[in-house]
Amino acid sequence: MDSTKTRIIEVTKQLFSEIGCEKVTMRDIAEKSNISLGNLTYYFRRKEDIFAAAFEDLLLREYTSFLKYYTDNDENPWISFIAVNYIHLKAVTSTESTLNSFIYATNFPSSRESYVLISSNLLYQCLKNTPFERDRESVWRASLIGCGGEFESINAYRSNKGKYDLDELIIPCFLVRMFLLEYKQEENFELIKKGIEKGKSIYPDLYATE
Repeated sequence: MDSTKTRIIEVTKQLFSEIGCEKVTMRDIAEKSNISLGNLTYYFRRKEDIFAAAFEDLLLREYTSFLKYYTDNDENPWISFIAVNYIHLKAVTSTESTLNSFIYATNFPSSRESYVLISSNLLYQCLKNTPFERDRESVWRASLIGCGGEFESINAYRSNKGKYDLDELIIPCFLVRMFLLEYKQEENFELIKKGIEKGKSIYPDLYATE
């Protein structure tokens, strides 16, 4: 990635964390990145586009860390996919004011599109060498609908702390993905349970390494 573009993304994440996504302006980002506003718009036309790129970078790092150290090729691939998604959602619900959490309250179309794309790519990786990887359109559709459910579930969880159990809210999101890909229904709940348990066990170690 272009070094200037990388610097812009890192600066954006820092500013979003320090003063909030809503308050940060394009001029703030340009000044902190030591470039002109015109140069900034060469790379990103709108703040929404920088937001999407910063969020995408954050998620890719999270997923890459998991896949590098924790994917077990001998187990059912759905378990790894569910575990890494659970880790991300756990991180979101455990923080109050980060780029990671703000994504679920935003209406930026480009940000949501980035999330669906990353989720789809992750699912492709986890389902590599299985019958599912041949039907990329179905995988994308399953990710799109599943991500939509995650947005609603996380918003409900964050706005009603203590009223909902996180696991109960997100289990249907995983079930939808598996149903749309026509995975054998009798195994779904058991695989989701194993994936969530794996995510819970890995979460502290994954974040301790950062």
